Amino acid sequence: MADIAAQTVDRAGLNPTFSNCAGGGDKFVNTGTEFLYLKNGDVASKTLSMVIQSTPDGQTVAAKQVVVPAGEFRIIGPFPPMYNDTQSKVNLTYSAVTSLQVAVMKLTTA
Repeated sequence: MADIAAQTVDRAGLNPTFSNCAGGGDKFVNTGTEFLYLKNGDVASKTLSMVIQSTPDGQTVAAKQVVVPAGEFRIIGPFPPMYNDTQSKVNLTYSAVTSLQVAVMKLTTA
């Protein structure tokens, strides 16, 4: 899995830098203010899966999935702590990565 650094959104504005999605998945540090910007430049839809790490009462919770139709984008988030692994990271996997790009962004509070 590739680590993606969050880019800060503030009142000055942000022209986000996108990374190609990794075939083995991606991950990012989550403090609760991060969100994803996923762009699908392919002719086929792609499905993003986000593992929910929390197991309430020992029960596994199904991964959250978001479909990104062909030629479209989705902005997804923010993410509560139940998505975090032991390193405070959200783990992402994709149905396919052809022409799929992602940016992780976070909001400032000031």
